[in-house]
Amino acid sequence: VEKWGAVGGSAVVYNARSGEVLALAEYPSFDPNTPGEFAPEDLGNRSISSVFEPGSTGKLFTLAAAIEEGTATPETQYEIPYEEWFDGHRIKDSHHHPDQRLTLAGVLRHSSNVGTVKVSETLTPEVRYDYRKAFGLGEKTGVELPAESAGVVHPPDQWTGRTRYTTAFGQGYSVNALQMVSAVGTFANDGVRIEPSLISGIREADGSIRPLGEPESTRVVSSETAATMRAMMDNSVDDETSSAKVDG
Repeated sequence: VEKWGAVGGSAVVYNARSGEVLALAEYPSFDPNTPGEFAPEDLGNRSISSVFEPGSTGKLFTLAAAIEEGTATPETQYEIPYEEWFDGHRIKDSHHHPDQRLTLAGVLRHSSNVGTVKVSETLTPEVRYDYRKAFGLGEKTGVELPAESAGVVHPPDQWTGRTRYTTAFGQGYSVNALQMVSAVGTFANDGVRIEPSLISGIREADGSIRPLGEPESTRVVSSETAATMRAMMDNSVDDETSSAKVDG
């Protein structure tokens, strides 16, 4: 936050297989014993109360839906110009480039907006919306902390102008950080999204712990699609030199 001059930052650690939320870290934060000494905007939990457009991270859900619905495979090829007009709306990539021929995996690797829109157009808006909801976007996570925002995910009949296209690459809707971690965690958990939970059990008077039971789970994509997505997500990072590498 200090290095990049950000207003604030959140770090979320989540066990994608159990739904356990292991950490919700905020900066700047506050001391709950003396909340009056801190700025009002720092008293909440940004991980669940602050919403943002996911941007290119949202491309994962578009591509996963296309793979699951059988309208694309990682090897499907697309002609990708720097910019293209879709029904009178100009969509362009983040960096200028000559015309390219990319596979679906290449569209993700190069984070192509134009390519992602082309993929999304193989699906109906209703199907795309249903997948976004299945990934848990636009709904509260279920952790039941105060001031949680559900985000804003409009149904297709409220999409106007460019929204049909921008929603394909993560613009035109908003999410909170815990929603996004849970949604992307679906790929780590064999295609099943697990509802996040902050409480593992309740301590009884005799000191024993009563478990709260199994968290709610939703099969979003198949095991095969989840494995394909994990493979495609791994292709941009040099495991030897990148600061984004994860040991193991």
